[in-house]
Amino acid sequence: MTNPTANSLPSPGLARLGSALGALWQSSAALLARLDALLGARRRAAQDRDALAVMSDRELADIGLPRSSVDYAATGAWKRDLLR
Repeated sequence: MTNPTANSLPSPGLARLGSALGALWQSSAALLARLDALLGARRRAAQDRDALAVMSDRELADIGLPRSSVDYAATGAWKRDLLR
């Protein structure tokens, strides 16, 4: 009988492969964290937009927000002019 032999990388090649896989894992984790943050921000903006959309014009006027700016306010792009 013959014994199976495994082809293996020399130890420096194996170390480089390990460090490359580690770097790939870290960059993948960072990308997924950014994607999760982006999706969370979009979900919160949609919830805020829905909450503002059901308010009456009077309620929106009470908080100083015109109905045309509901989308901007939900995403955080709208800023009230406080210096009058």
